[in-house]
Order: sequence, then C-alpha cells, then structure tokens
Amino acid sequence: MGRIKWVAAAVLTVGLYGIVAVGGTPAGEAAVGGTHRMVIPPAAFIPTNHTAGYDNGGYFVTSMGGASFTAPLQFPVDLDHVRITKVTFWALDNDAALDVCLHLYRAEPKTGGETAATSICSTGASQSVRSFSDRTFRPRTGKTTTSFFLWLDLPPFLYFHGASIDWVEI
Repeated sequence: MGRIKWVAAAVLTVGLYGIVAVGGTPAGEAAVGGTHRMVIPPAAFIPTNHTAGYDNGGYFVTSMGGASFTAPLQFPVDLDHVRITKVTFWALDNDAALDVCLHLYRAEPKTGGETAATSICSTGASQSVRSFSDRTFRPRTGKTTTSFFLWLDLPPFLYFHGASIDWVEI
C-alpha cells in the first residue's frame, strides 16, 4: 500500500510541474544554463471574457462569438533566474480576415502595472494547425517581484491548440 501511495505522489508531482525540458532533463527538474520548454495546454487557459460562449475541449479552445483567456506561467526557479527565449502557439486559423493572437505580459504586482513583452498573431488562412513564434521581444527576464502570464484573443470559430515558452536559467 505504501508503494502505491509513493507512485501516486510521484505521478501527481510530475503532473503538477507541467514542464518538458529540452535536452534530456527530467520534467520538473531544472538544469542550470540549459534550455527548457514549458508547454501550456489549452485546458490551462481561463476564460476572462466571451460574448456567445466558448468550448474548452482540453486539447483545443474555440469560441462562438469571440473570447479572451489568460494563463499564468509558473517556473520552477525564481524569476530573476529566468530568461525567456521564445514564445510559440499553435492554432487552426481558417479565416483570412480574423487572427488568433497570443500576448506575453510581465505583471508587476508591487506597482500594479504590467509590461507587454510580445504579441504574436496568426496570419492567413489554412485548414491545418500551424505554429506561430517570436524570439525578438523585451522584456525577457523577470524579477522576484514580478510574474509572467499569457493573454489569448480568440475570434469566433478559430481554434487554439496550446502554447510553449522556451527559457534558460541564468
């Protein structure tokens, strides 16, 4: 019985971290100086506004009349040791007139402000899920008194399939 509890606790711990490390580091374990990737599934995005409803199917999010969502980013180290190097998201954008947009913000609770780091939008139309990325943005680093979060703008009937954050420990 004790072994079952230990295995369940280990699975729960790894599941809570939700981090995939690039380069062979086990999930939830940071390798100093290495590149890491945090994958944020659609199910982690919390609705903040919607006009006609939305559907969070776990592996996708879509809206019936336009919606916005937010997702906090939690790193396994203090933010003053994090430099974000790339933001990517996946979407099915089959409408040339509308774009799915993902924004990275650094929140500053001490001052009540926020700083936009990047905004990435889908372009064109396709019947396939595509990736959209940005590596050229500021601010890339945090402080122990700040936090990062993602903001998703989702027009009607387009599909968001998740995001990833590549980062290095400094």
